[in-house]
Amino acid sequence: MTGDRLCDVASILQKPIRASWDGIRLNGGSTPPSRARDRKEPRPCTHKSKEKPVFIAGAGPRTGTTLVQRIINAHPDAWIWGEIGGFELAERHWAKSWESLECFCDSFADRDRELYRRLAEGENLVTEWTGGLVPPRETAIEAYRTFFRILLKRKRIWGWKAISCFHLDLMRMLFPKAKIIVTVRPPLDQYRSYRTGISSEEDPETVIDKLK
Repeated sequence: MTGDRLCDVASILQKPIRASWDGIRLNGGSTPPSRARDRKEPRPCTHKSKEKPVFIAGAGPRTGTTLVQRIINAHPDAWIWGEIGGFELAERHWAKSWESLECFCDSFADRDRELYRRLAEGENLVTEWTGGLVPPRETAIEAYRTFFRILLKRKRIWGWKAISCFHLDLMRMLFPKAKIIVTVRPPLDQYRSYRTGISSEEDPETVIDKLK
């Protein structure tokens, strides 16, 4: 590949990497880069978890997330899951979950709070209108935490890695003390790594699209 072509590759790859890094800085490491500039901060939790899971996020593929995962997993008390398989698809859906949690807060009006208290005390609410009654936001958040604990926690140090930052909003809201590791790599090294480690047959444009 000529020097000019390599410069073209670098300039194209720099854009998503800069977007990822800007998104990370805008929200303390939590905002997905594609929406970093136009989204609102999630409401803080009133009952914060003291757990410290580890989440590895890459500014694109071939940035070293697997290496970091393997280094951490060398510790006998650690297990960090990979992103292949279910996580690869699920992380983008989970990224939207904090928006659903915000809806719990918006829907839980004063009247619902009183109904929820009466329900918790064992009162029969059959004569009340409960068509819009939902659990309080903190209950929903704890349910999400329990889901991820059951799914991910196998050892004292636990978490999972991803090749994007989409999931960090939700993870930081659920686990405010979580350790976030973001891997960034020079774009030409990222490109060469893909060409040598994944596919040397694809044309450069296809590779660049996959790395964005």
